Amino acid sequence: MAATSRFAIAVHVVTALGYRARLGDNGWIGSPALAESIQTNPVVVRRIVMSLAKAGLIESQPGRGGGSRLARPADSISLAEIYRAVEGGAAPVLAHNPNPPNRGCPVSSSMRDALTPVFAGVDAAVEEALERTSLADVVARVRPVGRANA
Repeated sequence: MAATSRFAIAVHVVTALGYRARLGDNGWIGSPALAESIQTNPVVVRRIVMSLAKAGLIESQPGRGGGSRLARPADSISLAEIYRAVEGGAAPVLAHNPNPPNRGCPVSSSMRDALTPVFAGVDAAVEEALERTSLADVVARVRPVGRANA
């Protein structure tokens, strides 16, 4: 299982929206501006925006003058909600070996049963940590620089 950056990009998107809202600007932010902040292609941002909008975390308006903005206050959005929105539910952090076990080997034959409770514990810990952190917590960690990008 390869790690993806979808969650990190999604958090960047909603943090940019939350940051602007905290500054008193709750206007629409377009995909090109968000992409510039993330330093990625606007198409990547649009895919993430679609997932976040479908989950009800942001509002999205296409066309000239359109863009995205938070659908709810940042303190009511948890990182767990963002994670589920872009990873298709509670995605497992760790994955079992995809190869079939060697039935002649006691270690190979036992690995799935031995690791399943460990993996479940890791997934629960990640979900709990993400649930405890709000988007407002992340926005509060944003520090101004010479020029705001988003």
